[in-house]
Amino acid sequence: MAVYNHIPPTTIFHQDRYMASLTVRTVQALIKAGEPGKYGDGRGLYLKVPPKGEPYWMLRYTIGSKRREITLGKVY
Repeated sequence: MAVYNHIPPTTIFHQDRYMASLTVRTVQALIKAGEPGKYGDGRGLYLKVPPKGEPYWMLRYTIGSKRREITLGKVY
């Protein structure tokens, strides 16, 4: 396995690819901007910012061959 010294400590490493995790500051900035979208934290965890309403956490997972989504709660 290769050593990646250039990857910041808040990065998730998964199957030869990496994705930066959402920090508290990033989440606060996304919520303040109010830009609708789905922002991934890695391994299926997403911050969902809807066009109307409050932002919330969502987890995507797969059981068998079916993909599911579950809402974890509002972002405070």
